[in-house]
Amino acid sequence: MEIDNLVKLVTEEVLKKLDLFNDEKKQLKSKKILILDTLFDENEKLYKKIASKWENTRFLNEINIKNEIESFDYIIVPKLSNKDLASIALAIDNSQISTIITDGLLYGKEIVVIKEGIYYRKFKKCINNSFYNMLETYEKQLINFGINIIKEENLFTILENNEGKDKNSMPKQILNENRITKKVVIESDIIRLFEQGYKEICINEKAIISPLALDYIKLNGINIIRSRV
Repeated sequence: MEIDNLVKLVTEEVLKKLDLFNDEKKQLKSKKILILDTLFDENEKLYKKIASKWENTRFLNEINIKNEIESFDYIIVPKLSNKDLASIALAIDNSQISTIITDGLLYGKEIVVIKEGIYYRKFKKCINNSFYNMLETYEKQLINFGINIIKEENLFTILENNEGKDKNSMPKQILNENRITKKVVIESDIIRLFEQGYKEICINEKAIISPLALDYIKLNGINIIRSRV
């Protein structure tokens, strides 16, 4: 009898785990993603990988702008021209891309811009520093609006973490990814986590933050939480 009860308990626990796994899998599948680009050879591998994991993935040429923006959870921006960068920073609708992004902001959607696709960044050694700095200011304005600007390699981390979830329900290993345990926090530590999409970073309550790190934190509106790490 005791063996039967033990088998029953183990079976019930396994079924619970399976149900939890299926619920999480279903949630990933049902997340609706809009990629502001069309599918072609250059990006086919990455985009198909996203579409295979999140089946409700749509592309720029597949949607009705006026009627569908509100239905998406994420808007991914692989490429951003100087014109669109400036337009969004100034809340001006000058193109299809800028219109979708400004509407997405108004609807409170999660918007992710791929850093490598921001056009002006290709000219980091630009001789005209004033012009380059102006475009950089526009980029910072997008960050102030709540837009995530990340490296392409961190895109899946952002999507899988699902920031819309209650943080208390997130696995501990995910929550720990935005923690810095060092006694002295430098600029590169903050940049690394910020580029992964974290706008809230936990550090040791007694940690020292370097002046350069403090400047970066202020410029990008990062929230620092001190706790016993």
